[in-house]
Amino acid sequence: MDAGYEFVAEVPTFDEVKAGFYRARKQFRWSVRDPQSVEELEIPADLVALRDGTSFIVLDATIDKTSRIIILASASGKSALKENSEFFIDGTFKTCSKQFTQLYTFHIDVSSSFHERNAFPIVFALLSDKKQQTYHRLFGEMKNIGWNPQSVHLDFEIGTMNALTTIFPEIKLRGCHFHFTQCLWRKIQDVGLASVYKQNEDIRMHVRKCGAMAYLPLDKIDDAWLIIQSNAPDDVKLAEFNDYFVENWLDSATISKEMWNCHTEKHRTNNIVEGWNHKLKKLVGRSHPSIWVLIEKLKTAAAESDHRLLRAELNLEGTKRNKKYIKLDERIKRITQNFLENNDLDNCLKKLAIIVKLD
Repeated sequence: MDAGYEFVAEVPTFDEVKAGFYRARKQFRWSVRDPQSVEELEIPADLVALRDGTSFIVLDATIDKTSRIIILASASGKSALKENSEFFIDGTFKTCSKQFTQLYTFHIDVSSSFHERNAFPIVFALLSDKKQQTYHRLFGEMKNIGWNPQSVHLDFEIGTMNALTTIFPEIKLRGCHFHFTQCLWRKIQDVGLASVYKQNEDIRMHVRKCGAMAYLPLDKIDDAWLIIQSNAPDDVKLAEFNDYFVENWLDSATISKEMWNCHTEKHRTNNIVEGWNHKLKKLVGRSHPSIWVLIEKLKTAAAESDHRLLRAELNLEGTKRNKKYIKLDERIKRITQNFLENNDLDNCLKKLAIIVKLD
C-alpha cells in the first residue's frame, strides 16, 4: 500500500486532537486591559498570528469613529470561501465582545449526506451594528476577497437580504423553516390567538397547514392555499392572520415563495449555524467576553474547521446526524411522495400539519 494512503487512513478526528489545541490556547494569557470602544482597540500582531505564519485578520476597516468591521479567517478558510458556492450565514450577539454589536459567521457544508453532516464556519466578522449599510459593506468586502455565493441560507432579516441581492443580483436566498414557523407563531400571538390556538383544534390545524406548505412542491403552494382557505374556521382574528400570511409569504415582493419553500432542500433550517452559536457560547464561557478571549476562541474554532476541511478532502466521515432528524426527514419524504402518487393534497396537508410545531 502507498505510504500516503496509510497516512490518510490514520488522520484523526478533531475530537481526538482538540486537547492539544486547547492546551496550546491555555498557555496564552492576555493581560492587557479590555478596550472600552472600537476607537481604543488595537490588536497586537502576535495575538492574531496563526501557526502557519499568516495573520488571522483578513480585513480591519474603520467606517467612522464608532463603526468598524473586522474579518477573520485562516488561509484554509479563505480558500474554502472562494471554492464553495453554498453558504449559511448568521449573527450572534451574546458571545460578541462589548466593543462590537455582533459576531457574524459564514459556514459551508462539505459533502454532507442523509446520515452525516459536515458543516462548519470558515469566516468570522465583528460588526459594530446591524444596519443594512453595514451588511452591504461587509458583503462587498467579502466579494473583494473572493466570495461569490450562488445560494445563501439565512433568516428573514430584510436588511441582510437587501444587502445580499444588491451585491449579488443573481443569488438564491434560502430561508430557515424554523424561523418561518416562528414568524407565524409571533403573528398568532400578535392577533391574540395564542390561547385559542392551544384550545381549538380547527384553528391550530389551519395555522399548522400554513407552515406545512413549505414542505410541498413549489408549484402546489397556491392550490394548497385554496384548500386551506376553503376549510378555514370563521374567526375575525384568524382572518387577520390570513391577510398577514398572504401579504408577507404568498404575495410579498421581498420574500418569494421559493425562499421559504424547502421541498427540495437538504437543509430546511439554519440549525447548523444556531448549533455552532451555542457551541461557541459554551466555549467562551460567558456573555460579552473580552476581545482577547473572543479572538483566541475564534482561532480555536478556525483550527477545528481547518481540520474538518482536511478530513473532507480525504473523504473521511463527518458528524453523525441525530436519529430523530433522520426519522423526521424520512417521514416528510414518505408523505410528500405519497401525495405525488395519489394527488390527494388535502390529506397530505393534514399529515404534514401534524409535524409542524409552532408554540
